[in-house]
Amino acid sequence: MFTKSILTLRQAWGAGWGVEPAMSDPVASVRGMKLFTRYRILNATRALVSEVGVERVTMRGIARLANITAPAIYKHFRNKRDLLDQVIAHAFSELDEEMLRGYHTPSAPRGLRTMTDEVVRFAMRYPKLTDMMLAPRTVDAKPLNRLEVQVERCMHERVLRPAPSGDIALLLWAQMRGILSRKQEGPDEHLRAAFDGAMARVLRPLAAA
Repeated sequence: MFTKSILTLRQAWGAGWGVEPAMSDPVASVRGMKLFTRYRILNATRALVSEVGVERVTMRGIARLANITAPAIYKHFRNKRDLLDQVIAHAFSELDEEMLRGYHTPSAPRGLRTMTDEVVRFAMRYPKLTDMMLAPRTVDAKPLNRLEVQVERCMHERVLRPAPSGDIALLLWAQMRGILSRKQEGPDEHLRAAFDGAMARVLRPLAAA
């Protein structure tokens, strides 16, 4: 059951997550070990969510994958909800970094398309994690802020008519969340087409003359 999760966790460690540094200072060493354990717990939780879905994730399962005891988790997180919220926050930070690629495109419309593409890729790569991220009451300010800045860039380039950029970004993100929340298994092209249609419906009335 845990084969894929263990591989995911080991790959995360190999990429530099929580690698224990050599420290001569005992206090720094203890802090480093605490941080190392915290990352192990976060990585184990994310791996399990990605493999079995959030509904089937248990504290015992997380502890088993992280190679610690279940009570030890509560030294780092108040409860399961707190732990899942931290995993969601890290996932949104990762999505935010991928959406950042839209800033480096030659035009604002291309950048907006790039950001949308990155959301699609992320959702297809981590479907169960994305489902958890899009649950009601999750804090999703980072992608919303990215979209708002890109909408402002479109207005600056006179691709869109002047309007409240925050409202447009919120409408775009709401469309994205809605499509992802009811996505079905299938080719990436289907999700891409749904996103294109949603973007067109929102942006067409706002296009500059």
